[in-house]
Amino acid sequence: MESRTLVQLMEECERDTARIVGQGAANRLARWRTYAEDEGALVQFVQRVIRRESRANGWQIDQRGGLSLERIVLNHLPDLFTEEDKQEARSTLEV
Repeated sequence: MESRTLVQLMEECERDTARIVGQGAANRLARWRTYAEDEGALVQFVQRVIRRESRANGWQIDQRGGLSLERIVLNHLPDLFTEEDKQEARSTLEV
């Protein structure tokens, strides 16, 4: 698997969110761009989003073959995230 940066993964996640969930959800997710120059702040943004009560978008994106934030946490850049983050992601994806 080729190594991609968190910014590259977020770009793909935003595109998949628009395609699968809708442009409104993608527009809300696009706030990540505020943190694109600061990886630590971007990680914190992802942590906040995956802990929100509504987890339907992440599950839906994953089920339809898109790249969800949860898959970024679990499969692409797990070293950037805590065990608690990974548990949240697994809970959302029901894995």
